[in-house]
Amino acid sequence: MSELIPFCNDWAVGLFGSVLAAYFCSALTTRRNKWIFWVSMTLIPVLQSWVYYLWDGSFLRKIYPLLVHLPLFPMSST
Repeated sequence: MSELIPFCNDWAVGLFGSVLAAYFCSALTTRRNKWIFWVSMTLIPVLQSWVYYLWDGSFLRKIYPLLVHLPLFPMSST
């Protein structure tokens, strides 16, 4: 139970950061980009939980910039 609160915090911060980065970059202008973004936003918590339980929360915080900007990568080619 004590690990659940920090994990939920990391997940919420990651979601907020990704949405904020997408809007700042105007990446959600097309329907395709929105679809890619929200599919990746459903897969990132799975990746986060995998990283969180294999290593720990400190490693997850170290790779936070990667996780936040990962949904923007497929949209950069459009």
